[in-house]
Amino acid sequence: RPEFALVLNIIVDVVRKHELVAILDPVSISSAGERLSSEGFELEIERSLFPYIKILTPNLSEAGFYANRDLLNKTIDNITELKEAAIILVKKLYSDDQALDTEKAVVIKSVGTKQGEIFDLVCISKGIGSNENYEFKLYQKPKLSFNGNVHGTGCVFSSAITAFLAKGNPLAMAIEKAESFFDAKFQKFIELPNKGKVIDLTISDKRVEVINQIKEIYNFISKSKKFSKLIPEVRMNISGSLHNATSKKDIAGIEGRITIINDYPQASGEIKFGVSNHTARL
Repeated sequence: RPEFALVLNIIVDVVRKHELVAILDPVSISSAGERLSSEGFELEIERSLFPYIKILTPNLSEAGFYANRDLLNKTIDNITELKEAAIILVKKLYSDDQALDTEKAVVIKSVGTKQGEIFDLVCISKGIGSNENYEFKLYQKPKLSFNGNVHGTGCVFSSAITAFLAKGNPLAMAIEKAESFFDAKFQKFIELPNKGKVIDLTISDKRVEVINQIKEIYNFISKSKKFSKLIPEVRMNISGSLHNATSKKDIAGIEGRITIINDYPQASGEIKFGVSNHTARL
């Protein structure tokens, strides 16, 4: 569409003119593979905007499209293929009229594992050419079950990277802090009329601390089959309380409790305040 091309040209001109440090979340293809823009427009973004991007944060579907690789069902077991795709993508962030020793990065988000976890794969390039050097990092996290879609997660993550870069953090540290920030905030959501939801960024630090404590315990037990032997037929929960709690709204737990999937402990829902009657009464 002509108006899309016009907006893209304006963005490219502003980034070039002011030599901005730009972070791009493509928002081209959903995690489920649904196309959100036309293929022609996506290719134009790659051609005209990619060379001026500092950090690219595609999901698995977008990474596969832009790297021209089939990554849709790839997991941590295919880490070599994923790293190859990340290198292809990070090379697209350089152009002939730029210094080829500029540090840039790609973060491929939400790659799955057979143990019900997901991870982000980070590829940091120190430059391309005769002395190519790539550093890889993995950020793992449990995969939680949700009712409905959570919108805007990629926007929150890329915005967090931007904020930490603006505060003077080196590239790798900005990504690491953004990962921690996102994990802390990916706990509470605002329900939308269409049954979707967005991340609630207003949750207090004290509530985040309680949720993170529950998350740490859950992450530990969910990695081992032996803990499944301790889960009764009525299933189990992990709860945490605010100081001086006065009602179940001050008690956090896992919605739907913890069940067993493929012999591993598996959360049935999100970690929320006010979702557990049983443990809250204790």
